[in-house]
Amino acid sequence: MILSAVIHLTPTSEVSIPPFLGHKAQGWLLSEVHSYLPLLAERLHGKGGYTVSGIHRQIKGKPGKYYLRITSLADDLTNVLLEAVLPNIKLISFSPREAAKQKYNIEVNSYPDFKVDGYATNSTDHPLAGITSLTGLKDNAKLMKTQQLVFTSPTAFGSNGIDQPIPSPALMLRSWADKWNSCISDLNERIGYPIQQFAQECVQITSLKNVHTENWFLPNHAKSNGFQGNVAFTLRFFDQCENWQAVWERAQFDLGILSEFALYCGTGRHTAVGMGQTIPFRLFE
Repeated sequence: MILSAVIHLTPTSEVSIPPFLGHKAQGWLLSEVHSYLPLLAERLHGKGGYTVSGIHRQIKGKPGKYYLRITSLADDLTNVLLEAVLPNIKLISFSPREAAKQKYNIEVNSYPDFKVDGYATNSTDHPLAGITSLTGLKDNAKLMKTQQLVFTSPTAFGSNGIDQPIPSPALMLRSWADKWNSCISDLNERIGYPIQQFAQECVQITSLKNVHTENWFLPNHAKSNGFQGNVAFTLRFFDQCENWQAVWERAQFDLGILSEFALYCGTGRHTAVGMGQTIPFRLFE
């Protein structure tokens, strides 16, 4: 099962809280998982398979002043979150436990603690929460030629070791397809055609709203830059994709699946420390 869990938060002191605390939230998550399953925490630290947001302002009408969102693409992490971590957290501190601090070289900081006002794992309790399976995503996918997404944290793609803040549908789809394929054991279910090249010829941006670039802090005092805002892209008509007609129908289906999968996998680089947070626009309606 894949999971998007939203934790409702209220700070214990009234201080300015920057949004770019994803690297601190990652340290907290690894500390929590380490206390239950140390080997899993070690795997997460090295290989990913999850995302952690920064601290975001809470959606109107939901508990708390802020929220932290955690996603999982692996059954073992989903299970430990649902059975151990989420039911037992009362306070989130970005000063990590000593064992995990030494294990992962996590820095101590002076940010406030956050009281946990509950959590959501279902979209009926919070629009950004959900639990499903890859099969469930496929079964519920809709054939929509136009996809509209909200990138709520800086998003960047790697190129020759450099982060590129480019709102490119081809790079988005490549990012999602790579993560989708890494979760699929059945080769027949993987996206086997070159989706980036397909998108370069057959997918076009139709809308950019409030798109701008922002800096984001990474571990060890590093920093990145990415784009944020609303991006809409559209699949061109069948007869406009002469070189890709053999996969056009499949690609239309894949665009719908991957745009929904983006809620769980994030987009681009550094998604384990808060970058690339991606929300289908319909969830805000």
